[in-house]
Amino acid sequence: MDWWDKTTVKTAAGEVEVHFTPVQHWSARSLSDRRATLWGGYAMFAPDFHFYFSGDTGYSKDFTDTQVHFAARQTPELGGGFDLALIAVGAYEPRWFMKEQHVNPEEAVQIHLDLKAKRSIGIHWGTFDLTDESLDQPPKDLAIARAARGLAKEAFDVMAIGQTLKLPRRQKMP
Repeated sequence: MDWWDKTTVKTAAGEVEVHFTPVQHWSARSLSDRRATLWGGYAMFAPDFHFYFSGDTGYSKDFTDTQVHFAARQTPELGGGFDLALIAVGAYEPRWFMKEQHVNPEEAVQIHLDLKAKRSIGIHWGTFDLTDESLDQPPKDLAIARAARGLAKEAFDVMAIGQTLKLPRRQKMP
C-alpha cells in the first residue's frame, strides 16, 4: 500500500476499512535497501469503532495530517475522533539517537492530542531492552507527560500484562 491507500476487510460484523497512514521511521528489508520502502501506521474504520495504530514512529506532522485527512468522517455528529489509538511510548533514550524513529511519552501525548483520540493506550515498551531507559520507565514518564497536559489517566495509559479492556462501541451512523 501507498500512504493514504485503503483496503476493505469483510468481517462478520461488517466491512472494516484499513488505511495506511504516514509516520516517521526508516525501513530496511535487507542490508542494501535502507529507506527504500514506506513506513506507516494504520487507521481502521468499522461501522461501530474507529481505531488507530501508530507502530514505531518519531514525532512529525503526520499525526495532524492524519486527523485532518479523516476529519470529515469524525465530526462530533458522526461520533468524534478515533475511539482508540495505540501509540508507541517506549525505546526513546538517548534522544539524540532515537528521536527520528521513536517518540518519547511527551511526544506520544502530543500524538494523542493531534489525532483527537478519545482514548489511547501506550504500546512498544517493557518487552525488550532496546534502549537506555529501563523497561519500566515508559509508564512512569507517560504519567508525568499526561499530568503536564492535564489528561486523565483514562484518556491515555498503558495496560498491565494480561489486562482486558472493554471499550464502548460508537453508534452506527446511517
